[in-house]
Amino acid sequence: MGRSVSSFSGISLEISGGKVDLQEGGFMTAFLIALAALIIGYAVYGKIVDSVFGPTDKPTPAVRLNDGVDYMPLPTWKVFMIQLLNIAGLGPIFGALGGALWGPSV
Repeated sequence: MGRSVSSFSGISLEISGGKVDLQEGGFMTAFLIALAALIIGYAVYGKIVDSVFGPTDKPTPAVRLNDGVDYMPLPTWKVFMIQLLNIAGLGPIFGALGGALWGPSV
Protein backbone atom coordinates (compact mmCIF):
# COMPACT_ATOMS: atom_id res chain seq x y z
CA MET A 1 0.00 0.00 0.00
CA GLY A 2 1.47 3.32 -1.05
CA ARG A 3 1.22 6.47 0.97
CA SER A 4 2.30 10.03 0.40
CA VAL A 5 4.76 11.64 2.75
CA SER A 6 5.41 15.37 2.82
CA SER A 7 7.83 17.41 4.86
CA PHE A 8 9.46 20.81 4.73
CA SER A 9 12.66 19.46 3.18
CA GLY A 10 11.06 17.61 0.27
CA ILE A 11 8.04 15.79 -1.03
CA SER A 12 8.05 12.04 -1.55
CA LEU A 13 5.54 10.27 -3.72
CA GLU A 14 5.02 6.52 -3.62
CA ILE A 15 3.50 4.90 -6.70
CA SER A 16 2.87 1.13 -6.77
CA GLY A 17 5.46 0.47 -4.13
CA GLY A 18 8.19 2.47 -5.92
CA LYS A 19 9.24 5.64 -4.15
CA VAL A 20 9.90 8.75 -6.21
CA ASP A 21 11.67 11.55 -4.33
CA LEU A 22 10.61 14.82 -5.91
CA GLN A 23 13.44 16.73 -4.24
CA GLU A 24 16.22 14.78 -5.98
CA GLY A 25 15.24 14.75 -9.65
CA GLY A 26 12.11 12.62 -9.38
CA PHE A 27 10.02 15.58 -10.42
CA MET A 28 10.47 14.73 -14.09
CA THR A 29 9.44 11.13 -13.46
CA ALA A 30 6.32 12.25 -11.61
CA PHE A 31 5.57 14.74 -14.39
CA LEU A 32 5.87 12.06 -17.08
CA ILE A 33 3.67 9.67 -15.11
CA ALA A 34 1.03 12.38 -14.70
CA LEU A 35 1.28 13.30 -18.39
CA ALA A 36 0.86 9.64 -19.41
CA ALA A 37 -2.15 9.32 -17.10
CA LEU A 38 -3.74 12.39 -18.70
CA ILE A 39 -3.18 11.11 -22.23
CA ILE A 40 -4.51 7.63 -21.42
CA GLY A 41 -7.48 9.14 -19.57
CA TYR A 42 -8.23 11.39 -22.53
CA ALA A 43 -8.25 8.46 -24.93
CA VAL A 44 -10.38 6.24 -22.69
CA TYR A 45 -12.84 9.01 -21.81
CA GLY A 46 -13.10 9.98 -25.48
CA LYS A 47 -14.09 6.45 -26.46
CA ILE A 48 -16.69 6.29 -23.68
CA VAL A 49 -18.22 9.63 -24.65
CA ASP A 50 -18.22 8.66 -28.33
CA SER A 51 -20.02 5.38 -27.60
CA VAL A 52 -22.65 7.06 -25.40
CA PHE A 53 -23.17 10.34 -27.29
CA GLY A 54 -21.94 9.37 -30.76
CA PRO A 55 -22.95 11.27 -33.89
CA THR A 56 -26.45 10.66 -35.19
CA ASP A 57 -28.29 11.53 -38.38
CA LYS A 58 -31.05 13.37 -36.52
CA PRO A 59 -31.46 17.01 -37.57
CA THR A 60 -30.43 19.63 -35.04
CA PRO A 61 -33.01 21.99 -33.50
CA ALA A 62 -31.69 24.78 -35.75
CA VAL A 63 -32.75 22.77 -38.80
CA ARG A 64 -35.85 21.12 -37.33
CA LEU A 65 -37.33 24.25 -35.73
CA ASN A 66 -36.03 26.85 -38.18
CA ASP A 67 -38.07 30.02 -37.66
CA GLY A 68 -35.50 32.58 -38.82
CA VAL A 69 -35.29 34.24 -35.37
CA ASP A 70 -34.39 31.92 -32.51
CA TYR A 71 -33.61 28.76 -34.47
CA MET A 72 -31.59 29.09 -37.65
CA PRO A 73 -28.59 27.20 -38.99
CA LEU A 74 -25.38 29.22 -39.16
CA PRO A 75 -22.30 28.76 -41.29
CA THR A 76 -19.48 26.94 -39.50
CA TRP A 77 -17.21 30.00 -39.45
CA LYS A 78 -19.87 32.02 -37.60
CA VAL A 79 -20.32 29.31 -34.99
CA PHE A 80 -16.57 29.20 -34.29
CA MET A 81 -16.37 33.01 -34.26
CA ILE A 82 -19.13 33.19 -31.64
CA GLN A 83 -17.33 30.62 -29.48
CA LEU A 84 -14.01 32.46 -29.83
CA LEU A 85 -15.54 35.82 -28.94
CA ASN A 86 -17.34 34.34 -25.93
CA ILE A 87 -14.08 32.91 -24.61
CA ALA A 88 -12.04 36.02 -25.39
CA GLY A 89 -14.74 38.28 -23.94
CA LEU A 90 -14.54 36.70 -20.50
CA GLY A 91 -10.86 37.55 -20.02
CA PRO A 92 -11.31 41.27 -19.35
CA ILE A 93 -14.30 40.59 -17.10
CA PHE A 94 -12.60 37.95 -14.96
CA GLY A 95 -9.35 39.93 -14.96
CA ALA A 96 -11.07 43.00 -13.56
CA LEU A 97 -13.01 40.97 -11.00
CA GLY A 98 -9.87 39.11 -9.90
CA GLY A 99 -7.99 42.39 -9.57
CA ALA A 100 -10.77 43.90 -7.51
CA LEU A 101 -11.01 40.85 -5.26
CA TRP A 102 -7.36 39.94 -4.71
CA GLY A 103 -5.36 42.92 -5.93
CA PRO A 104 -1.75 42.45 -6.95
CA SER A 105 -1.17 39.71 -4.34
CA VAL A 106 -2.04 36.78 -6.60
